[in-house]
Amino acid sequence: MSSPFAITTPTNSVRLQSNRKGEASFTVFNASGRLIRGRAQFAADDPIVRNWLSLKGEAERDFAIASAQQFTATILAPPDAAAGQYTFRLDMVNVENPDEDYTTGPTVTFEVPEAPKRKFPWWIWLIVGGVAALILIVFAVLLLSRRSASIPDVRSLEVGDARATLAAAGFDHVMVTSVANEADAGAIVGVTPGPGGKAKKDEDIVLVVSSGPAATLTPAPTATPSPTATPTSTVT
Repeated sequence: MSSPFAITTPTNSVRLQSNRKGEASFTVFNASGRLIRGRAQFAADDPIVRNWLSLKGEAERDFAIASAQQFTATILAPPDAAAGQYTFRLDMVNVENPDEDYTTGPTVTFEVPEAPKRKFPWWIWLIVGGVAALILIVFAVLLLSRRSASIPDVRSLEVGDARATLAAAGFDHVMVTSVANEADAGAIVGVTPGPGGKAKKDEDIVLVVSSGPAATLTPAPTATPSPTATPTSTVT
């Protein structure tokens, strides 16, 4: 086994940001004394940690003799990862002989902070407010519809049937008034408020009923005076 590379890092400890993301940089030096093609790979005691790691740039690179290259590892812990400390390494292998020529890098520790508390989405309040307003509007419409109704046209009905029809529509306060009219006595000649309109169910509905044509007064006969007799004189 040979170690063709030398791997260093400026810091062995990384603290992730509040979004659980961070970076670690490594310098890889070709110490083999020959041109070599190396491949970077991650290693971790906890296998799941390797799923949180990604490498910027190409993992395989050509190294000139005594040359060095920079590698940057991106760390991104998922929201459901437990807060705490985790470790990983960046190792290098010779692509031509990875089983024999490899170098183990330094261990880097990174700290995962507590998962940020999710803020309640503000748009939820808009939806809740809109639904509440819609419910209030529907409730108000239903309430008004229960308190008011359309007045049926009962002008062709008898008074008793007209009362029953109005009661079925929700109008219990029905008054009857009579008026002289050319229509037959007992016929309904008017409704107040007018048929087809809206009225509150506790409002008075007035049925105007014909009492028949108005009576016509016959004038009393006038006596004709008798003519006055003219006296006649007799000439003797």
